[in-house]
Amino acid sequence: MMYRLIFLTGSLKNQRITVEPEPMVIGRDPDCAISVSDDEMARKHAVLEHRPEGLYIRDLDSMNRILVNKREVREVRLKHGDSVEIGRTRFLVQALVQAEVDRGQEAGTSRRQWRVVGFAVIVVLAAVVATNWWVQHRDEIMPPVPGAEPPAEIVFDESAESVEEPVPSAPASPPAAPVVSEDLRLVREDLAAIKETMKALTDRVQPAENGTESEVPSVAAGPDQKTAEMFEEAQQAIGAKNAVRADQLLAGLQVAAPDFIPAYEERARLFERRGLPEQAIQIWGELVDRNPSPEVFERAVRERLRLSQEVKGGGRSYIRIASADQHKVLTAGDYDEMRILKVVLEPTSEDLLLDPESARVEVIFYDEDPEASGVQQTRATVPQRVFQPDSPWKSPEPKTITASYVVPKGTRGRAQFYGYVVRVFYGDRVQDVQARPKTLLRNPPRARPSGGATS
Repeated sequence: MMYRLIFLTGSLKNQRITVEPEPMVIGRDPDCAISVSDDEMARKHAVLEHRPEGLYIRDLDSMNRILVNKREVREVRLKHGDSVEIGRTRFLVQALVQAEVDRGQEAGTSRRQWRVVGFAVIVVLAAVVATNWWVQHRDEIMPPVPGAEPPAEIVFDESAESVEEPVPSAPASPPAAPVVSEDLRLVREDLAAIKETMKALTDRVQPAENGTESEVPSVAAGPDQKTAEMFEEAQQAIGAKNAVRADQLLAGLQVAAPDFIPAYEERARLFERRGLPEQAIQIWGELVDRNPSPEVFERAVRERLRLSQEVKGGGRSYIRIASADQHKVLTAGDYDEMRILKVVLEPTSEDLLLDPESARVEVIFYDEDPEASGVQQTRATVPQRVFQPDSPWKSPEPKTITASYVVPKGTRGRAQFYGYVVRVFYGDRVQDVQARPKTLLRNPPRARPSGGATS
């Protein structure tokens, strides 16, 4: 039995690939027999193998899973109509009789696919009509042999994958019924294959009013008034740098108008501007699943891949330290020493809409203590929480934080101020680091159990 794969999603969407007799490896590697651009797929993810029992798919010890009909598998026999998911790529398995393979190549465009399907349907329907007529009049054409058992009635089950004909008991001579049933079986297999092909085609093509083929639009003819008003309000919120309100509106649009593609694109870009690439990746993935136009589909795949590569590479920087200066302050009678560290932060791009709750600064002061043999975190009084703004951070507006270093009188001994390290975080990722002296970065001092300062 020959098989082919009909790809429904991913970089091979709408393509049909015949499974060769030799094993075929599926993966991201260009050397694979079936190479797929899917960042959630391993370089060599699975292999398709013909065995005496049928076609099998086997996992090549990948980290990600294989789903066959929504069930996770490591190795399984595939049958006609099975749905297979690897990463974000999904395809159908279609069984082919050899006669169908020999009849010709499938067309490369949607227009030619419809013509081939239409012609095949006409031929098959004609064959079915002719076969039915022959069955009804075969007694007139070929009178039954006297004394022979009448052929058993053939009943077809629409839900069955194959048809099993009852065997006549001890026929006097080879009856015509087995020949008829074999012809009908081939006809039904052709019809099943055509039905699967038409189902896949209608995911991308639908007839236009003038009778020609046209791509299925990704959105309706136009958004209704409420959808348009919500989208306009979201864009105004973005223009006013109110990222939270804009996200609320766009999320509501995705629920109220799930086929309104611009809401997905705008929200994905908004997440990226907010420094939340993981959420942006998720929205681009949701857009791919909406089966948009080819142009939008390619853009969504490209953006999702770009962001995934950025995240895997450590992510881009959204905040940098513009300056960090410390000043010694004149002390009063109750203090031996006071210093103020002023750190100015700024976004790395004017287009960003940073989330203040995701920003955090860590400041550690160090003293040099001859009695303790080296540099250690200070015992001075320092703030525990340095910076986490409670107001929106509108680019390119800088933010200034102030950290104090206070030594109460008679508490320090012979220790002297040595320096500081400032680390800026956005979410869980370090954005920028600055130290004075720089040797604190190359050779971090050991921490003092009871000292230190973190925001």
